[in-house]
Amino acid sequence: EFADPTHHDYRLQATSRFRRAGIDGRDQGAFPYEPNVFYLSPDGDDQADGLSITAAWKSIARAVRDLRPGDTIYLEPGDYDAGPELRLTGRADAPIHIRGRGTGTAVIRGTLRMNACQHLGIERVTVRGGIEADNGNSICLKHLTFVGASTGLTGSDVDDLHIGHCAFIGGSATAVDLKRCTNVDLRGNWFQNNVAVAVKVDDLKEVRYSNHNAYRRAAAARQVSDRTLRLAEVGEYHEQQSCEIA
Repeated sequence: EFADPTHHDYRLQATSRFRRAGIDGRDQGAFPYEPNVFYLSPDGDDQADGLSITAAWKSIARAVRDLRPGDTIYLEPGDYDAGPELRLTGRADAPIHIRGRGTGTAVIRGTLRMNACQHLGIERVTVRGGIEADNGNSICLKHLTFVGASTGLTGSDVDDLHIGHCAFIGGSATAVDLKRCTNVDLRGNWFQNNVAVAVKVDDLKEVRYSNHNAYRRAAAARQVSDRTLRLAEVGEYHEQQSCEIA
């Protein structure tokens, strides 16, 4: 009936029995139906309309083709190819969201590339190939699991980049490698930085806020140019509640 009740999204699917079931033929529920929520499934069909689980699309390439500000894509559990480079433009009052749906695991394989994206959020998926973000602004990455990529996230020339509650597992290089990025927000992340530094930036001032993060090696929390910083050296007003994990 609903977009994603597990995560409290009670917008109606196109096939919901609550559509036109109320007084004067109005939709029942908290929100009237709008065709701005789309669904992906490994068993989907790119020739469908994508507006319900039973008419889900199959590929990310199809799903992102015609997205507009305010649209949401939900990925059912399963594996998906990253597809072509994303060029998505939302608005501050109507961002675009790409989200895993329900309690299962949606996995994106291959490198997810984003160029000039604005007001875009990606949540609750596992990424097996890393994310590359260039020339964007207002990008929010939340509850992502980066597995096995040499570098989990690389970014260049991105303003207002939020990385929250993500896990960087098994990477052989820097987990987050940023160049010329500004207003970066890092909070609640887990860095399994056994081999390399967790986060690389050009200047510590590029990070607007960082706290409540966990590091496998606190001695390699940051790299600024060629200098490696311990967690305690990151900044007086940052990482006050962050810690090293065994």
